[in-house]
Amino acid sequence: MKKGTLVVWWLLSILILTFRPVYAAEPEQKPPEPAEKPLGPGWLSLDGSVGLLDKAIADGKGRLQDAVGIGISGFLDSAYNWSSNHPHHPANISGRIFNKDYNKIEFNNFNLTLDKPEKDWGVGFHLSGMFGREAELLRESTLWGKALHKEPSAELYESYVTTTIPVGEGLQFKGGLFVTLLGAEIISQPGAYNNNISNSYDFFFAIPFRHLGGLFTYPVLKTL
Repeated sequence: MKKGTLVVWWLLSILILTFRPVYAAEPEQKPPEPAEKPLGPGWLSLDGSVGLLDKAIADGKGRLQDAVGIGISGFLDSAYNWSSNHPHHPANISGRIFNKDYNKIEFNNFNLTLDKPEKDWGVGFHLSGMFGREAELLRESTLWGKALHKEPSAELYESYVTTTIPVGEGLQFKGGLFVTLLGAEIISQPGAYNNNISNSYDFFFAIPFRHLGGLFTYPVLKTL
C-alpha cells in the first residue's frame, strides 16, 4: 500500500473517532411525589385521635341531616380571663359583660343550631340554643330576669322563620328573635365573622344584642 493511501486512512480514522456521536446521560428518575402528603402526628399531637373523632362526628351528622332534612351545627367555647386591675369584690372585670369573670376558667358556651331551608315547605326556620356562662350573662344583660342575679345557664339564642315572597326579584322575610345586624361586632354565633373572646367597650353599651320582630330584605340592584 502506498504511503499516501496510509496517510488518508489514518486521517479518516482520526476524523471518525473525533466526531463520533456523544449521547447525554439520562437524568435519574425520581419516584413521583404523592398528590397529598399524609398527616404525620408529631410529639404531643392529637391529630391521630382528633381526626378520627371529627370524621365520626361528620359522618353521623351527615346521615342525620339527610334523614330529617335539617342542618345541624354548633360549637363549644371555654376561656380563661385575667385583668391587670386585679378586681376583688365582686371579681368582675370592669366594662365587660361576656368576659367579665376575673381569674376563672369558665365553660362559656355550648351552642346547638338547627336550620331548615325554604326549598321543601316554602318556609324555613332557624333555631339556636346556648348553654353555659354566656347564656347566664346574656339573660342578665337583656334584663329577662327581675334582677341582675345569676340566671339559668340556658337561653334561646335565636328563633325565627324565613320565607321569600314572589315579588320582583324576591322579597325575603325573617321574623322572630335574631342577632342584630348593627355594629361591627356581634355576640358569638356559628359563622360569625369575629370569633374573638374580647370585645370593645362600646360593643356592650352602644347597640342591642338581639331584635324581636321582622326584617324585610329586597335586592334593589345586582350591585346594591
